[in-house]
Amino acid sequence: MNRCLHQYSIYRWNRILGAFVFCLMIAVSGGMVSAKEPGPIISVVVDGMGVQSDVSPIHRNGRMLVPIRVVAEATGSEVSYDADTQKVLLNKKGKHITLTIGSQTAYVDGKRLKMDVSPIIVNKRTLVPVRFISEAFGYQVQWDETSAVAYIQSKTVEDKAASVKYHPIVTKVADDQLIGKQFRFPFHDNSWYEPYGDSFGSDREWTESNSGSVRNHEGIDIMAPKGTPIYSVSDGTINKVGWNTYGGWRVNITDENGQYRMYYAHLQAYAPGLHVGKTITAGQLIGFVGDTGYGGTGTVGMFEPHLHFGLYRNSTGKAIDPYDYLRIWEQNKVESPL
Repeated sequence: MNRCLHQYSIYRWNRILGAFVFCLMIAVSGGMVSAKEPGPIISVVVDGMGVQSDVSPIHRNGRMLVPIRVVAEATGSEVSYDADTQKVLLNKKGKHITLTIGSQTAYVDGKRLKMDVSPIIVNKRTLVPVRFISEAFGYQVQWDETSAVAYIQSKTVEDKAASVKYHPIVTKVADDQLIGKQFRFPFHDNSWYEPYGDSFGSDREWTESNSGSVRNHEGIDIMAPKGTPIYSVSDGTINKVGWNTYGGWRVNITDENGQYRMYYAHLQAYAPGLHVGKTITAGQLIGFVGDTGYGGTGTVGMFEPHLHFGLYRNSTGKAIDPYDYLRIWEQNKVESPL
């Protein structure tokens, strides 16, 4: 019996040692192993709209590199690439920029400049330092450290919010704990969205079983263009994130007091780094308006783009009509980053 224990102990220790070495390799590799994102992400917002790319931006030496066509197409810049010389040429309104793959030397209207990082090629996509390109063209650039997103403004900002008809402030609500400056509206002060009504409790015919039964709508729909940034209305912690058959790409956040859950659904994409257990602050960028849901993972186009916002009491899981609270929070919008 002792012989058997000794024999299997050696086998067991070999397995433990192997597991230890594997974990050590992961720890040493650092950034080589990263947590998987819950779904599509957007890391660049151009002129108020999130811009998706088939290649994610990367960070080097404290600088963000993005696929050149993301910025070019979103801002109307012309871009070309000479494979023989590995030069990237950009042009907009008479402004010319020349970059070379692997070189930190750039030319802006013939003037030689040095960049902090050089352009690179990833998966057949050319990535360039977004701040250098944006500022060379005279764009405004703002880096959101909390959400790990770059905001680029290439156009003169119009007062879009002026076209939104504000609802009068409500004087009576069911729960005073949801009132206060600590709560924010899910869109920033320069976002455009359609005036919304109280659609809570209205009929919805689509069901996962396709049985033809009718269900109640447990939230408020705010129609807005696809890619419009969405912000958390409160401090809290993510309790669910990822795909939901009804809500598409969605995120659930429990408020800091643990009494309420906020549900943001039909997202086009998330801000980077969201995961269950992550702490979120009021006014933090969490995602972008989309038209996902009503089907298997990745289903889009079943309805017009909008944010479905739901509010639930955490102790019972029962839905609360958030309409009056949204009307009040609407007076306390997140300030536009640019």
